[in-house]
Amino acid sequence: MNKIIFIALTICIYEVYSYDYVNKYDENNGDKKDSESEDYWGDPENLEKPSYNLNEAPELFKKFITDYQRQYKDESEYNLRYTYFVQNLKDIIELNAKNKHSSSDINMFADYSPSELASLG
Repeated sequence: MNKIIFIALTICIYEVYSYDYVNKYDENNGDKKDSESEDYWGDPENLEKPSYNLNEAPELFKKFITDYQRQYKDESEYNLRYTYFVQNLKDIIELNAKNKHSSSDINMFADYSPSELASLG
């Protein structure tokens, strides 16, 4: 067992030290080279954004509950969180329509109230 751990650590150390950091960054200012940046992020003009329809909110909320393992104490809390989810979904749709170079998506905070979101900083 110790031999396997030693071999795995040796491989990890080799990979870290053999990585070509020099060629990954522009020598002038330390930024990533444009070609690599574009390869990684894709063309910002053709950024594929999540597309949602408010009519699908009930199904999206059920998927959200499953994906993020949410449990609400009663129907009242469920309905309140659904209301926040719909409002946040509207914001996501609006932000994706307005912002050309960024995208928003449903995440673990999608059922948070405005005050809960504000408290995150």
